Amino acid sequence: MRERNELFIPYSRRDSQRGGPRADMRIVAFFAVVLIALGLAGWLYLRQASEVTHLASAVRQQELKKEALRRELVILNAEVAMLGSLKRVLQEGVEMGYVLPDAANPAQSLTVSCPGCQALDASALGPGGAPTGILEEQPKGPWQELKDWLAGWLRPWSVAAP
Repeated sequence: MRERNELFIPYSRRDSQRGGPRADMRIVAFFAVVLIALGLAGWLYLRQASEVTHLASAVRQQELKKEALRRELVILNAEVAMLGSLKRVLQEGVEMGYVLPDAANPAQSLTVSCPGCQALDASALGPGGAPTGILEEQPKGPWQELKDWLAGWLRPWSVAAP
């Protein structure tokens, strides 16, 4: 068995007249420093855990706001689609007194004028009054193709002449 002087916390009786064991102050100071360090580490851990919990709560609230705004956006898009539908526009027009013009009455037809547009004559209208050949390119004869080719070939020299 070990001696009393070899124990981890050495104590001894300095004076047999005084009584009671005495602990070494270095060991007591060491344990006090360890205890303070553990207390500070625990305090730091609890503080960090509290901040993380607070931030997690704030993130969750922001996610809930984002989800609510997304739902509101979906509802508003649905309302826009509903209000912009053709049936809705036609219904609103009828309620406001709009009626479709009669196609046989030329006084009720809509005329749109644009600067630079050419008026259509009766020869440009096909069956049913629809314009024909406006966007189609007219077939060119061989003389027209030769004339276009010569005009394109001579264009650089005609512009460069003083």
